[in-house]
Amino acid sequence: RQLQDQPNSPFPNLWSPSSIHSFVGIEVVSMVLQAAATLVVVLCTLVRSDNIAPPNSEAAATWNIQTESVNSVGAAILVELFADPDNLEVEILASFSAWSESPLYVDSIRSVLFTSPSDRNLYAYNLDSEKTSILIENAGVFSGVYDRDIPFDECNECGPNGLTMGLAGFEDYVFMNQLGLARILAFNPADLTDIFIVADEYNGTEFNSPNDVTLTADRQSLYFTDPTFGLQRAGDTGQPGFVDSFARSELGFQGVYRLDAEDVESGNTEPQLVVAEMPGPNGVAVTNDGAYLIVSNTGNESAWDPYWNVYVVEDTATDLYALEKTITLPSDLVYDGDVPLADGMEVYSDDILLAVCPGGICVMDLNEKEIVARIAIDHLVSNLNIYDGYIYVSSADNLFRIALDQFVLDSTTTTAEPDGDAATTTSTLVVASIIMVMMIYL
Repeated sequence: RQLQDQPNSPFPNLWSPSSIHSFVGIEVVSMVLQAAATLVVVLCTLVRSDNIAPPNSEAAATWNIQTESVNSVGAAILVELFADPDNLEVEILASFSAWSESPLYVDSIRSVLFTSPSDRNLYAYNLDSEKTSILIENAGVFSGVYDRDIPFDECNECGPNGLTMGLAGFEDYVFMNQLGLARILAFNPADLTDIFIVADEYNGTEFNSPNDVTLTADRQSLYFTDPTFGLQRAGDTGQPGFVDSFARSELGFQGVYRLDAEDVESGNTEPQLVVAEMPGPNGVAVTNDGAYLIVSNTGNESAWDPYWNVYVVEDTATDLYALEKTITLPSDLVYDGDVPLADGMEVYSDDILLAVCPGGICVMDLNEKEIVARIAIDHLVSNLNIYDGYIYVSSADNLFRIALDQFVLDSTTTTAEPDGDAATTTSTLVVASIIMVMMIYL
């Protein structure tokens, strides 16, 4: 009012009805924008803080976990692996009600990814926030169209399964086996629009359902198994549950394949068939020297049938690999459960392989190519990943980890810098929201 009363005032009509309405309108718009910005920040924070699979921390206390050795070599390896083999340190990270598979640490998002073939999602457990979220929903058919003979709602395992990362020339990409689309897809976990198909058929016929996948130590080659486990259908009456799926293979066999980095780089999606005689190939690993391929067998057309075949790696582009040895569970390691599962595995060192086996996780001596010890767990486990002093283990209803005595760099760990923790990300969202509101206001 004082300014208005001054001679030559620049605000002669400051308090006119039209001016008052203008200021009131601006104030209302400002309040709305501030409220919207606050809502954006709150929603973003809630999304970051949501934990869809909080850990049942007390569950491990009910498990019977112990180590057992077959011989003096096994006993020595257990002492090498664990500070106290008689008292393992187990921590549950996520709990849920679905079968999980294929844990894989991804440095670019500071998370351990894991899949669920049955509920079809790809999950991420963030090591900084200690919370689990869905990274890709319906990941088994992500970026594709389901067109298989089994109706999608009757497909028992149409989700994702095996994961690996670090192929030469594609270090930023996760390679994911998609059971629903019978193919291998590569995607950038930091940008889910950055994807490409790695392989989806052999000799013009679609795969059965690519299951597990691994890289050689030099990261020049990728191997994957292709059983029919993803062709199980609701209403199947065979026991075990996967036996009816064998007859649904269009290929007529269950194989193991190889793709080299140069093939992926050139766009050649035709893999090399290296193993064709195993009835139910599942987990896969390659020794650090690249000399041997090891494949676990889960079952045959009528029963569980756990064993591990060791093949000599050949450099020819057409020949099947020669069988070197078949490894079975030693009689000293008793298992009397209902699911004698041989599944995922990972090379720990030049001399040691850890493999899911009936009754837990078996320790293989790679020099003698035999099982020498076992981490016995009365809880059905499926796969594992070694990272930063822990064995990350997927299972029937939990993701958990077992502490190791020393650090071993996982062969699939990338060298990218971490994105930062949850607090940093949330702060970024807040700043972005404020800038957005200022731009709109101006």
